[in-house]
Amino acid sequence: MLNATLKAVSVAIALGFSSLSLAQSDDLPAGVNDRLNSMTPDQREKAKAKWESMSPEQREKAKAHHQEMKAKWESMTPEQREKAKARHQERKAKWDAMTPEQREKVRAHRSEMKAKWESMTPEQRKKAKAEMKERRQTQP
Repeated sequence: MLNATLKAVSVAIALGFSSLSLAQSDDLPAGVNDRLNSMTPDQREKAKAKWESMSPEQREKAKAHHQEMKAKWESMTPEQREKAKARHQERKAKWDAMTPEQREKVRAHRSEMKAKWESMTPEQRKKAKAEMKERRQTQP
């Protein structure tokens, strides 16, 4: 779930910068121009609307997270980057293969899990993180 949240925020920041004019694109972090240029005009409009619907606090939080993720990416070895790219492509392929009903079911599950996470105490979250880490390490 944490990876999904991180991805959502990273996507939000990438989408958020689409509200800027392309003339201002020199101010954008590396890679965002490529993301903008790969979007259709309709996708850019949706991204702009999403960014503009965010509060200033949400935008700042998204920008800070984007910088954290950028630093993490830059600290990765080429092998780690390739593994992350492959994992992303695999997840995207699974998502793209889903029906709209299946996607909605996944979204509902994520919402339930987010609500559960937010209702946990810090101690419960720490324990849950440790359990998730252990599960990831035991997976092939």
